[in-house]
Amino acid sequence: MRYTLIKESFAALLLAGAALAAQPAFAQESAGEATDIADMSLESLLDMETSVATRTKGTTVREAPGIVTVLTREEILRSGARDLLDVLRLMPSMQFGTDAYSVIYAGVRGLWGGDGKILVLLDGHAMNELLYFGTPLANRIPVDWIERVEIIRGPGSVIYGGSAELAVVNVITRSAADVHGVGVTGHYSQMLDGVANHGQSLGDTYGMRYLSLSTGGVAPGGELSAVVNVFAGEGNVSDRDYTDVYGSTFNMAGNAATDPLTASLRLGYKGLDLGVLLERYHTTMRDGYYQNLESPLPVDFYTSSLRLAYTAEPAEGFKLTPRVAWTYQRPWVTVDPDALQYEDPYYWDPSMNRLTGGLEATWDATSWLNLMLGAEYTYDHVTDDIYGFAPDLCENPGKHPGADPDCRTELAFHNGAVYGQGLAVTDFVDISAGARFEYNSQFGPSFVPRGALTKAFGPFHYKALAAQAFRAPSTLNLAYSPDAKPEKTSTFELELGYRLTDFLFVVANGFYTMVDGPLVYYYDDETNLEGDRNYSKTGTAGVEAELRFKLRGHFANLGYAYYNPAGQNDIETYAVPGHGNVLLGFAQHKVALNGGVQIVDNLTFNVSTSLLLGDRYGYTRIDENDEMVLKKFDPEVTVNANFMYRNLFADGVFVQVGARNLTNGEIWYIQPYNNGHAPIPGPSAEVFLKAGYETP
Repeated sequence: MRYTLIKESFAALLLAGAALAAQPAFAQESAGEATDIADMSLESLLDMETSVATRTKGTTVREAPGIVTVLTREEILRSGARDLLDVLRLMPSMQFGTDAYSVIYAGVRGLWGGDGKILVLLDGHAMNELLYFGTPLANRIPVDWIERVEIIRGPGSVIYGGSAELAVVNVITRSAADVHGVGVTGHYSQMLDGVANHGQSLGDTYGMRYLSLSTGGVAPGGELSAVVNVFAGEGNVSDRDYTDVYGSTFNMAGNAATDPLTASLRLGYKGLDLGVLLERYHTTMRDGYYQNLESPLPVDFYTSSLRLAYTAEPAEGFKLTPRVAWTYQRPWVTVDPDALQYEDPYYWDPSMNRLTGGLEATWDATSWLNLMLGAEYTYDHVTDDIYGFAPDLCENPGKHPGADPDCRTELAFHNGAVYGQGLAVTDFVDISAGARFEYNSQFGPSFVPRGALTKAFGPFHYKALAAQAFRAPSTLNLAYSPDAKPEKTSTFELELGYRLTDFLFVVANGFYTMVDGPLVYYYDDETNLEGDRNYSKTGTAGVEAELRFKLRGHFANLGYAYYNPAGQNDIETYAVPGHGNVLLGFAQHKVALNGGVQIVDNLTFNVSTSLLLGDRYGYTRIDENDEMVLKKFDPEVTVNANFMYRNLFADGVFVQVGARNLTNGEIWYIQPYNNGHAPIPGPSAEVFLKAGYETP
């Protein structure tokens, strides 16, 4: 009965999609409005407007007040990417690791982001789970929904608050005008190593299989638009062997599932924008915290999210946008009775409610000056009937056997914020300045400013950026460590870019990031207490560079990223003993390539490559002295290739066939801090087939 509302909502969205698909007027009205990114020139792509760095005022990628990359639908689809994890692999500054439970998170510029430092948005819905603020990535957010992905590599707290310390990933799905009818896609991939070397069956070693549906359009008159997306699938993190720090081994095929079921609705009417997101992200894990379990346990993430905004323009150039959002989550749900047999606390069923209301005003004061001011209030309420929130006073409260009814099982937090920014455009420089002030009922005030000087002169552009950001303690940080304070990051960046020809562009940036008071997990063996403490500092400095080529149906994006702790890291658990030039888990150099050639009309050959080079270290086992043993990992090379044919037999029908990890190289997700979890292997070589139809 607890999920009746969710099930009924899924059914309602499906019915709405069927109704939209049955309205030919929608498709006819909007067919000419959608932009075909595949046919755009390189100059047009560079001049695409993005609002991820400002949220309200569109600027081009070259003049946005942040280090911004925009990945288009065409680039994403032709890469063979399946989900957001595959998309972010195309970013040279991003690498990936694990913490526990076979869950994969992102890091950026050498810094771990799995503990709430990277904000991921899907049409404005925050995809971070609200207990720890991390974002599980594997087999979530199908690429078939996506129109583009906007990524800020650097601070975003002034606009987005305390989950945007190191980066913002803004996923924008196809609009009603883009869909203008129906789109359906099926995908299947098969991993090969588990069958060849581990005796697994084909049925146990599929990589990812899913079905995606999109339908929608714009009604006659253009005032009403709607899009419905539905995604259902199954996946395996790997088909290779995982060995815990004690030497126990199991094959991950069938033991580390990623099975999504997601639906979204976007409805627009005049200035009204309504968004609904429903998700059941089902996973299984056997790796646990430190030691392998006897059998896999199911771990589920449930999300219901509602966003409503209305934009009014009471005077020319002046806009008011009130917003309200409500999110209900049940993350990390592990209620299988088998979870009760273990000493570690696996049996869990927390829930979380977040209500946010805000008002934003933007004013084009003159032809060269834009001002924005906003205010926001957030109320968080979390319930944990099983373990409660006072581990030093009681154990196993609520519904768990041996419950202590005096344990506190509910917490609530209030958070208020005001923020603002100004954008001034002059002949020689565009000036951006902004700040955010927040006050939380638990940890008190936070204040972060930012400033930017940017300008594009013909083919040349520059950016000089300075900003602070903060990572707010998460709900469970505060539950177990009430004295935790926000960590604060200071970042300085300089970017230079030049369009060499009509089809060739080069850009490079340097960055320096210092994190003061980072929140780091601890466990006290004597008291059996855990939590997060503010430590001294960490950070990185480095460079990123990209070469972009686009000429008709041919394109290539070649990127490189380098980081160095630069003497900033004082956190022992992040450090690699004897190697001060690198942080745990992440290679110092990464090269990423994504490109393709058009062989003939409608037929393309596409390649994407990720290379992790230089020093890379992780802890893999415990020796006879109960000390963690450090291992240096070999360079990691991943090559993917595919053929894609559009308009096969009929307009709108497409098929894509190819292989991932062609060299069958080892892929490792390393825990980027020393906490007793061995690296998780990634998938072996995969072959895949993808086919579908989109209304032309």
